[in-house]
Amino acid sequence: NFQKIGQIGSTLTKSITLPVLGALSALGALAVKTAITADELADTAAKIGLSAESLQEWNYIAKISGSSTESLNKAFVKVNGILGDIATGNGDKVSESLALIGLSVDDLKGKNADQAFNTIRDALASVEDEAIRVGVANEFFGDKIGSELIPILSQEASAISDLRTEARELGIITNEQAAVAGDFNDAIDQTKQALGSLAMDISATVLPIMQTLLQKVRDEIIPTIKDWVDRWTNLDTGTKQIIL
Repeated sequence: NFQKIGQIGSTLTKSITLPVLGALSALGALAVKTAITADELADTAAKIGLSAESLQEWNYIAKISGSSTESLNKAFVKVNGILGDIATGNGDKVSESLALIGLSVDDLKGKNADQAFNTIRDALASVEDEAIRVGVANEFFGDKIGSELIPILSQEASAISDLRTEARELGIITNEQAAVAGDFNDAIDQTKQALGSLAMDISATVLPIMQTLLQKVRDEIIPTIKDWVDRWTNLDTGTKQIIL
């Protein structure tokens, strides 16, 4: 019974094929969106001297603590500046501020941005006088940024460690995954560039033909139509009625 077979096929299409195609389309869109997000994350991490994993951990801490991730990222930029001064022998700029929280330049030597920020954060958290904590934080990270990060800078080291672990357990994008996403986005950009070049090649071939056509319209067709209009206008009413 071919009619019943056709009905079964139609049912399978509605119940299975279409949902599967929809799911694949959704997964594809999700993959592209995630790749873009991961690539942007990796770019931000590289700019502030962190791994993709560390950046996500600290951003999670900021969100849970009620601090701004933007301010946190700016703080890491400042830390990189401090490490740069220390590496070039200009550590005197921050030595006094470090001394106020029980640290010295040697405590930060050889550390990366993540380690240095954590060292400064732990030292600030141990300062009982909040005014000194805020003042030194602003000295290190810039005006207002230190104040915005107080919820992070005031927590015990164990609490920060627990939040970093929690972020990893919830799932984060690894450096390797971010690299894959970066390669994919590079391929997208390269394809867009190639398509743009192809479009220009096609345009360069077609445009002269279109230009010739436009010139023909301008120089021949439009004047001819105008001539017809003028002739029609000059006809007497009786002739117009006969033609119509």
